[in-house]
Amino acid sequence: MLSFLSRCCLTATCLLPMSNAHAQWATINRTNTETLLAIDAPLSGTAQQNGYHEWVGEPRIPDGVADIGLRSQPNLELMAQSPPTQTFISPMFTSLTERLERIAPVTSFSPYLPGTHTWQEIQTLTQQLGELTGHRLQAAQLMNETHT
Repeated sequence: MLSFLSRCCLTATCLLPMSNAHAQWATINRTNTETLLAIDAPLSGTAQQNGYHEWVGEPRIPDGVADIGLRSQPNLELMAQSPPTQTFISPMFTSLTERLERIAPVTSFSPYLPGTHTWQEIQTLTQQLGELTGHRLQAAQLMNETHT
């Protein structure tokens, strides 16, 4: 049985704000992967890396980033071995949300909605990912570089 002091310390530790210094992010879709890599946010895993390299190419996924399986069927056991801080998906994969949330929080981004201006939506996505990952400056720099 934990002593009162041990319980207090454990509770305090759990309530500390999450630091992005050691955060690792997982992605199921290619747009989020490409954007996170472009803003230097550390990835723990991405789905279908071979497909990413064929369709997207650059920026390359660094060695050490786990291939977490198919986009439509990520390997949940592999993800659970080293849980990401958060998993980013797109609406195409919302059917996975409940299962993925057993491992880490899930956020869905929708940059390709009918009737929206795609470039503005991509800029919003970049800004949001920059804020969530603590890479605001890199996101702003990327938007500045691609806008000019």
